[in-house]
This record gives sequence, C-alpha cells and structure tokens, in this order.
Amino acid sequence: GEGDIWIEAESASGFQPRLSAEAPSVKEIYPIWRPPYFGSGDVYLGTAKDSVTYEFEAKAGTYSFWIRDFTDNYQAPGARSVNIYINGKKYGSFAETGAVADSPAGIFSWHKIGENISLASGRQKIKIEKEKSNGAPAIIDAVFLTQGVQAPQEKYLPGSIK
Repeated sequence: GEGDIWIEAESASGFQPRLSAEAPSVKEIYPIWRPPYFGSGDVYLGTAKDSVTYEFEAKAGTYSFWIRDFTDNYQAPGARSVNIYINGKKYGSFAETGAVADSPAGIFSWHKIGENISLASGRQKIKIEKEKSNGAPAIIDAVFLTQGVQAPQEKYLPGSIK
C-alpha cells in the first residue's frame, strides 16, 4: 500500500560482521542451502551484539512492524531472539518466527513484532541485533513496515519487490 516500506535484509549498510569462534556473521548471497527467501539472500547474525542497520525515509504516521526470519526444528524457541532499536531507542526483544518448519532446511516466515509505532517524517534508522551467543544464529530475510493492516506477501512475485 501507499507508504509501505520493504527492506531486504542483505541491503544493510554499516554491516559489521564480528568473526568469532562460535559463528561468523555474514551476508548470505544466493544461499542455495536455505529455504526460499526474498531478494538475493539474507543476513546471518552469529553472536551476541552482531547487528545490521537500515536507514530509510518514511512519511509521518503510525506503523506496524513485520520481520521475516528463520527457524528450524533444531533450536529451542527464542534461541534466535533479536533486539530491535528504532532511531537509537530500544524497542524490545523478539523471538524468531513461530512457524513450523516442514523440512530439515527450516523455514523463513513473517511475524508481526509491533504496531502503533509512531514515526516522524524523514530519515529513520532500524537496528537488528542478535540478543545472545548460544550457537543459534538469527537469520533475517526482510523487514516490512506498513500503515495498513495487511500482512506482507508470503510468496516472491517477480517484479513485485523494488
């Protein structure tokens, strides 16, 4: 809809991979081993405090915030939790999608993490940060902010994503 904001995770600026013994953080470009993703890939945040930041323009208004991330059947629910910061202020900590993976490859799925988020007109900054180091990376595919009530689309439609 009008004013919707769609962000591909791998478009992050200021991406700071912090290599560690546990797991590196990387932009995964065309990862053939992942379940279907939007765009050219995803972002893999391996350890606590690893983060990506997105800057974008928004119209003044009230938004719902959706995130499309990864889960599989091998990690306890919440193991892939992230902290979300909006314009420098911590908005909250959120578990990964609660979708059930029907294959060993896992699944990417949308879930709403907030609504009634008030943004002023102009430049916005969202940071997504891995909450804990626990061997379960946070794997982010896309972010969607909307002033409408609709959920983001679940299937990739060629030409539909700018």
